[in-house]
Amino acid sequence: MKRLRILLVLVCLPFLFAMTSHENDEPGSKDHPMFSRMPNYYIGEYSDNFDEETFPVAPDKSETLEGQKTRFVYYYDDDSGASRPSQIQIIRNYANAVKQLGGTILVEGESDEFHRGVVGRISRDGQDVWVKVAPDGEGATYLLSILVKQAMVQDVSATDMLTSLNRDGRVTLYVHFDTGKALVKPESQSTMSEVAALLRNNPDLRLDVEGHTDNVGDPAANRNLSEQRAAAVVGALTGAGIDASRLKAVGFGQDKPVADNNSEEGRAKNRRVELVKQ
Repeated sequence: MKRLRILLVLVCLPFLFAMTSHENDEPGSKDHPMFSRMPNYYIGEYSDNFDEETFPVAPDKSETLEGQKTRFVYYYDDDSGASRPSQIQIIRNYANAVKQLGGTILVEGESDEFHRGVVGRISRDGQDVWVKVAPDGEGATYLLSILVKQAMVQDVSATDMLTSLNRDGRVTLYVHFDTGKALVKPESQSTMSEVAALLRNNPDLRLDVEGHTDNVGDPAANRNLSEQRAAAVVGALTGAGIDASRLKAVGFGQDKPVADNNSEEGRAKNRRVELVKQ
């Protein structure tokens, strides 16, 4: 019994510490306000931007969500002189932390998305927060991904689009689709309404609607998907009363990136629709 009590203290102890820092932390990075790091780890990789993430919700099922995502890869400092935590200790710490915040554990163990890890969901202050932890290398590193589920808000008006089209010949839209699908999601209907207003107010304007993807997956499949998404945008506009002869759908897949596909932030920028003045 004494030995069990000691183990529980070791498992829960790291989350009693306040947020900390390490001299090797990636410049500009910081711990998430909801979760501290395991002792003797430093932030080797860090990003904080609107993006998507796939979360296992059962051992053989996953769900891809969009929102403000903060992603960490923590590395163990081998010069610390302390014993490195095991993968299971990392998993139990974060699982306990999710529970302490009133959250629910969806997966703890193995899944299709990772060899071993934990996924939790927390409803907090009206927000839907998803957490994924995946240790690797016998505890040498671990991924912590935290996503606050939301749709990216694109405040764009018909006037803004006309200004960009007259100045640059094109305007970029971030239209929401389900992963791997080409149906315009309801949260992008306001953007479609503004594009339709642009075309109604400028009856001589003709546009190419270009679909673009990141480089994840098969290039041919990406091109096909981008064509379908461009066609879906054209369909939404013709459904709003715009003459189809003024619009042309074309898909470029991953061939015309505007950002580095080696980063998650870059891939998010590359998944886009562009309106190009004919």
